[in-house]
Amino acid sequence: MDLAISSGANMSSGISFVLDEKVRDSLEKKALKDAVDEAKKKAKALASISGIRLGRVINVQQNFNDGNPIPLEARTAVDKTEPANTPTELTPGETKIEATVTLTFETF
Repeated sequence: MDLAISSGANMSSGISFVLDEKVRDSLEKKALKDAVDEAKKKAKALASISGIRLGRVINVQQNFNDGNPIPLEARTAVDKTEPANTPTELTPGETKIEATVTLTFETF
């Protein structure tokens, strides 16, 4: 950022940090596994409470979320009270990898 500004840039737009594709795929698979495990756990609890016996899973749906990363904030203007040689501070946000699923069970 500082190099761009010192080279004459006077505008920036959309600084973003992204996950490596392999890392993102791995995290998405883990999130899906966790979502399925949690859905099964909740289904078993609900079945127990309501007196229903669960059979096998007969349908699985992935419920898609937006998936866009949370925007990152970057300080692009230099504070007049700071020395000119202070580097621009970039503060990364976070990218959440979440999965939501719906399982349908046979019931008895």
